[in-house]
Amino acid sequence: HVVEFAPRTWLTALEMAILDLSFNNIEKIEGLDKLTELTDLSLFNNVISELEGLDTLQKLSALSVGNNQIAALDSVMC
Repeated sequence: HVVEFAPRTWLTALEMAILDLSFNNIEKIEGLDKLTELTDLSLFNNVISELEGLDTLQKLSALSVGNNQIAALDSVMC
C-alpha cells in the first residue's frame, strides 16, 4: 500500500493525532517516536507480543491493541 499525503507531506505526518495500523501483521511497535502529537493509536489485530516503543508518545490517550499476542501488561504506561 502507498500512503499519499496532502501538500504539507512531512509536517502533516508529524502532526498526526490519530493513526490506525490495524490488520497489518505488525510484529513490533517501532518507528513512532517522531509522532509526538499522536493521541489515538490503533494496533488491533496484528502479531505484537510486547507493548514497547510507546514511551515517547506523551499525548497518547487511547491505545487499541486487542487481538494481538501480548502475554503480559508489565510495561504498560500509565
